[in-house]
Amino acid sequence: FQAANPAVEITRLTSMLGIGSKSFAILSIILIIMASMSIFAGLAANLENRMGDLATLRALGYTKNRVFKIIIFEGMTIIIFGSILGLIFGITIFEIVNNIITPLNMLEESFNFSNDLILILFIVFSAGIAAALFPAIKASQISVANQLSRNI
Repeated sequence: FQAANPAVEITRLTSMLGIGSKSFAILSIILIIMASMSIFAGLAANLENRMGDLATLRALGYTKNRVFKIIIFEGMTIIIFGSILGLIFGITIFEIVNNIITPLNMLEESFNFSNDLILILFIVFSAGIAAALFPAIKASQISVANQLSRNI
């Protein structure tokens, strides 16, 4: 009969989780890409419904640059609120799961902000802005006369 050595078992568990942490990194990249595509699809669909409104704004004197900024601002708002809600839900769920699991083992984990989290937030923000660029460019290049004549 053999007694378990905690140090050896924790080292073995950590080495097994190395593959899992790489899987989580790949999964997070896939989720960032999917979220960017969702922002793109949402803004593009919203843009199709609002072409008449944007053409009216252009007829009232808004410049192409200002319409571009409006759409980019919408994308940034979605990204910022999504990131804040994601962080709140993620930290809350982490703490709940940590409080459930902590009595079962000797390790106690805690959430701490790191440079990796800031890098992930920067990547998410950059991907969201990139996803908002195409709808913003399309919105700034609408033909005011053609769009307003369709709305009549």
